[in-house]
Amino acid sequence: MKTSETIPHITMADWVRENVSEEMYPEIGREIERIEQEISLAQLRKAREFSQVELAQVLHTTQASISKMEKRTDMYISSLRNFVAAMGGTLELIATFPEGKYMISQFSKLDEEPSLQNERTEKTDERLAHQPRFA
Repeated sequence: MKTSETIPHITMADWVRENVSEEMYPEIGREIERIEQEISLAQLRKAREFSQVELAQVLHTTQASISKMEKRTDMYISSLRNFVAAMGGTLELIATFPEGKYMISQFSKLDEEPSLQNERTEKTDERLAHQPRFA
């Protein structure tokens, strides 16, 4: 077995330059952009600098529930919307077709009690007051 000292280091950019034709560069660039925009719920939470415990407090649930939610591959849109809203964001659902993209609007209105939404917003605003904003 080779050690890392004997294996030459090569960057992805160098590998692409050596192994891919220049005609493929634009397509590769688009794919890299798409991949860079994808993020898991756990990565999103960490990027927003929330712990599972902090997020659980905002959502009135347990840390274990947050952990389970971050591992799910299927969930209600309302659960996902609440997860994002608890960190100060909004969820947009977009259907993509060859001819264009369409924002699905029927899920855009919050259906929870105003008092709970206000409490979440206040806690999130307080929590985010000193955090950097991500685009």
